[in-house]
Parts: sequence; structure tokens; C-alpha cells
Amino acid sequence: MEFSRPTMSVLREAGWQPGRQVDTTQYLHLLQSEGYEPSRAVDDFLRDFGGIRVVFPRRNVPGQNEEFHFDPAIAAHHASPGWVKSYSARVGAQLCPIGEAGRGYMLLTMDPTGRVFAGYDDLLWKVGNTGRDAIEALSSERKLEAIT
Repeated sequence: MEFSRPTMSVLREAGWQPGRQVDTTQYLHLLQSEGYEPSRAVDDFLRDFGGIRVVFPRRNVPGQNEEFHFDPAIAAHHASPGWVKSYSARVGAQLCPIGEAGRGYMLLTMDPTGRVFAGYDDLLWKVGNTGRDAIEALSSERKLEAIT
């Protein structure tokens, strides 16, 4: 999937570039030590985007920034395993923390097929069908699909 120009711009400002490769060994060990089972999709995504923090001005709220990041160490530290388990049951797949959005209020998780979900307490949204789709959704402030 190709990123839109605005999304590519905020990614580049965050230090990302096509072909970027990150060693995910520490991420995977940390996630496993927290009781999560990072899938191949999680590993592949973090290899491209691990450690990236994106900050950009909100389109409809002048003077306010939006931000999201893909640091699973921070996400796993802030995550409640009970909520992740609840989210997993609701989507019918094992979820693994990959980052945070909404200025740190929403936990970003990924399932083994690469779908990305965002949770905040008992609220859950589907962000994208792939990690790249999720990045596009977050950076364009696309309306997210609520999961009941």
C-alpha cells in the first residue's frame, strides 16, 4: 500500500523512510516477557515502523496536535493485560500491543493477520486491515470502525 502525500510527509518528519529496517529482538523479548505472543505480522510491522513517533497538527482542532507511536515497550508497560484479553475475545484473535494513539490514551494492538485495533477501557475500534492502512487512518484522522 502506498501512503498518501500527507501521511508520507508526517512519517518522514518522524524519521521514517522506505526500506527502514529495525532490529526487533528486544521488542519481541519484551512482549513475550509481558505474556504476549508477537506474531510474524507484528514482527514484520515493527521491523518497518518500530520506535517511530508521529506528531502532527489536528485538521479540525486548530492549535492541537495528534500523535501516535509504535514503541511496544511503552505500549506493553501502559497496557492492562485484562483489557488486551478482553479485546482479543471481542475480535476473535490474539492481539499484541504495538503502540499507542490518541496522545497515549488508546492502545494499538495487532492480530496475527496484521489487522490493527485501538482500545480505550471498554471501547474498541478497528483502525486498519494492515499496519500501513492503520497508519494512513491515524494520520488522516479517518473515522474508526467501532467494535461492539
